[in-house]
Amino acid sequence: MPVSSRAGRLLLALLVGAASAVVAEEWVSLNGPSGADIRDFAVSAGNPNEIYAVDFFGGLFKSTDGGSNWFPARDGLGMPGGNPGFLTVTIDPTDDAILYTGNSDGLYKSTDSGGNWERILSGVTSWETAVSPRNHDRLIIGTTTGIYSSTDGGTSWSFNKPGYIYCVKFDPSGPDTVIAYDKNTGIFRSTDEGVNWTLISTQVPTGHYTRLEIDPVTTSRMYALSHDGSGTNVVYKSTNGGVNWTARHSVNRTMSGIALDQQNPANIWVAGEAEQTFGAVLWKSTNYGENWTELVLPTSDYHYVPYARTVAVDPTNGSNIFVGIPWVGVLYSTDRGTSWSAPHIPGAQLQDFVQYDTTSGYIYTSAMAGNLWRVTPGGHDWTRLTDSTQSRVQDLAINPQNRQEMYIASSWNGAVHKSTDAGANWNMTSLYGLDVDAIAISPVSPNVLVAGATNPVSAYGVHVSDNSGVTWSKTLVGQFYHVAIHPLSADTMLAANTGPMGGQTRIYRSTDQGSTWEIVFIDGSGGSGCANLTYDPLSPNVIYASTSRHGLVRSTDGGNNWDTNLGGFQGAGTIRGVAADPSNGDIYLSLTDGFYAGEMYQSTNRGDSWTLMSNAGRWPVNTAVWCIDAKRKDDSLALIVGTRGCGLYSWGRLPGVSIREVSEIAGCEPGLIAVPNPFSARTEIRLPECVTTAQSVLIHDCAGRLVRALPVSDHRSPFARVVWNGRDNDGQRMKSGIYFVSLSGPDSVCAGKVVIAR
Repeated sequence: MPVSSRAGRLLLALLVGAASAVVAEEWVSLNGPSGADIRDFAVSAGNPNEIYAVDFFGGLFKSTDGGSNWFPARDGLGMPGGNPGFLTVTIDPTDDAILYTGNSDGLYKSTDSGGNWERILSGVTSWETAVSPRNHDRLIIGTTTGIYSSTDGGTSWSFNKPGYIYCVKFDPSGPDTVIAYDKNTGIFRSTDEGVNWTLISTQVPTGHYTRLEIDPVTTSRMYALSHDGSGTNVVYKSTNGGVNWTARHSVNRTMSGIALDQQNPANIWVAGEAEQTFGAVLWKSTNYGENWTELVLPTSDYHYVPYARTVAVDPTNGSNIFVGIPWVGVLYSTDRGTSWSAPHIPGAQLQDFVQYDTTSGYIYTSAMAGNLWRVTPGGHDWTRLTDSTQSRVQDLAINPQNRQEMYIASSWNGAVHKSTDAGANWNMTSLYGLDVDAIAISPVSPNVLVAGATNPVSAYGVHVSDNSGVTWSKTLVGQFYHVAIHPLSADTMLAANTGPMGGQTRIYRSTDQGSTWEIVFIDGSGGSGCANLTYDPLSPNVIYASTSRHGLVRSTDGGNNWDTNLGGFQGAGTIRGVAADPSNGDIYLSLTDGFYAGEMYQSTNRGDSWTLMSNAGRWPVNTAVWCIDAKRKDDSLALIVGTRGCGLYSWGRLPGVSIREVSEIAGCEPGLIAVPNPFSARTEIRLPECVTTAQSVLIHDCAGRLVRALPVSDHRSPFARVVWNGRDNDGQRMKSGIYFVSLSGPDSVCAGKVVIAR
C-alpha cells in the first residue's frame, strides 16, 4: 500500500530506534562479490524459474527468477573440513521440492526447495545422486568408496558395489536400469535398481574424471565426457546402451561439463577451456555429437578465467543455457548462446585482503578471479573496479589523507597501479612486469610506499617509493609476501621474506625508509612462510605476525624481541589474518585448517588468552576466513572478515548507514506497493516511478539488521519490481513479523514495510 509522508516518518522513527538496540555480538552476512566456483546446476522441470547452483566452497545457491538473482540456500549444510567440497546437486524428478547435495562431510537432503538441509549419510564423499523417476524413495549415490542405495528416501542405506564412482544415472525409459562409471574399472550396468552390477564396457578409459549423459528419448544412446589416457579430452558416444563407445569429439584442452537438451537431444553442450591461455568456451553439436562448433564466452574483463567447468540446459526450454566458470560465477543465455548475462552470485573466494574505509563507508576486497571489488555499507551494491588489464589484485593501500588516491599490488606479470579517483581509473607505475604481492602506505607521509615482489627472480624483493609511486628503488632481495609501515613513522617498516624451497622465513626491519635492513625474527628451517604482519595502531611498538612454525608471534618493543606461540595456536592450522582494534588494543585472528575449515578468535589482552567468536549466530559452519579488518567509526567497532566462498561477514551491524524518506526526494510521491501484504511465501515489491537510481531493495528487521538485499534489474515504467521470498541473505526463512523496506542509492531511502504472516 502507498506510504504517506506521516507514515514514512513513523516508519523511519521505528527503524532508527530499533537500530540503536542492535546486539553487536553476532555475525551479520554482508553478501559477497561474484566469483563462485560452480560445479553443477539443477533446473526445476516443474518451475523452471527455480535454479540451483552448487559452489565447491560455499555450498548451494538458488535463483527464483530464472537466473537473474541468486541467494545462498545452505542452512544446515556442513561446510567441508577437507577436499573435496560440494560437487553436485540433484532435484527429485517426482517432487521438485526435494533436493540432494553432498561433499566430503556426507550426503544432504532438503525437502523444502533448499530452505533447510539435513545430513542423511555421513562418512562418504558423494559425487552424484540418482533418484528413481518412478519412486522418489529409491536413491543411488556414487561415492569415492562405492555405490550406496536407499529404498526409504535416505533413512537407511545399503552398500552395493565397491569402487570410485564418479557418476550414476537412471535410465529414463526403464527405471530398473542404472548406468555408472567406476574410475577404476569402467562402465557398469544394473537392471535391478542398483542392487547388482555388471561390467559392460572398458572402452571409456579408466583413471579419469568422467561424466555420463543419457539421451532421454533414445535411451540406448548415451555420452561420456572423459580422457583418452594421454591428456586429450574426448566426448565418447554409445548407441547400444553403453556396451560400445566411439570418440566423436576430442581436444587437447580441458573439457569438464556436458549437458543434453531434454526437448531436443540432438543438441549437446560441452564446457571447457579456450585455445588461448585462460578462457572459457562451449562446444555445441546439433546432430547427436557428430559435428561440433566452438563458442568463446565473454569473460575478458576478468583477470583469471581458467575454463568453463560445467553447463546445464533448462529441461523445459533448450534456449536457456547456464554455465559455471571458476572464480567468475555464472553466465546464462536465453537465446542458445547468442548473448550472455553475468548475474551477481555471492560466492567469491576472498583470500587476499579486505579493507573497510570508515570515511566513505566502502568495503574493498579482492576475489580469486583477481579483480578488485567495492561494496557500499550493509553488504549491497557490489561494483567491480578493475578488469584484466590490472592483472591479479593482491593488496590495496588507500591514502589516509586523500581517500580518492589508492594503490593496488598485482601479480602474474603485474605491477603497482594507482588511482586518483577512488578506483574509477588506474595508471600503472614503474614496477611493470613484477609479481607484486604486498603494498603499504605510510599513514603520516602518504608519499612513502613499500611493496613486496615475489617474481621474477631478477627483480623480486622489497621496493620503496618516496614520491607516491612515480619511481621505486629495490632495497632488499628475496620473495616478500607481506610488508608494513609504522603508524607514526614513515622511516620504520617491516617485510616478511619466505626463503626458496622451504628455507627459513625471516622478518626484516628498516628504520631509514628502506635504505638498510636487519633481520629481527627467524621462523626456522622448514617453515613455509609468514601469513601476515600487523602493527597495533594504538601501541605501534606492538607487532603481530603469524608463522607456520610458531603460530602467532608478538613483539612489544618494535621488533627487538618476540613472544612465540601466543594462545597455543602452534600446529593448529594457519593464522591467515590478524587485525587490531585501533581504540583498545583488542586483537582478532582467523585460524584455518588447510583451505576449507576455520574459526575466529578475539583477545582482550594482546594475545595472551583468546575467546572463540565463530560460535555466535549465523556463522557458516567450518568456513575458512582468509582476510580480516578492524576499524572504528563513531566509537563503534567494524570487524569484517572475508571467507572462502561464503562472502563477507561483519561482527554486528556496520555503523554509519543513513536512512531517509521517499518524501524527501524532490518531486516524488511515495508509492511503494507490496503485493500481497501481509504474505506467507512471497511478495512482489514495486518501487515508486520517481525512484530511478536505486540499485537494491533492502529489507531490515525490527532490530535494524539488514536481512536481505534484492538487486533492482531495471526501472521500466510503470514500476520496477522485485520479489522477496521471505528469506534472508543466507537463505534462512524469516520469522513472522514486520520488516522495513529501504531503497539503496546515494542515500538509503525508507520506503515502507511488509509483514510476514506464516
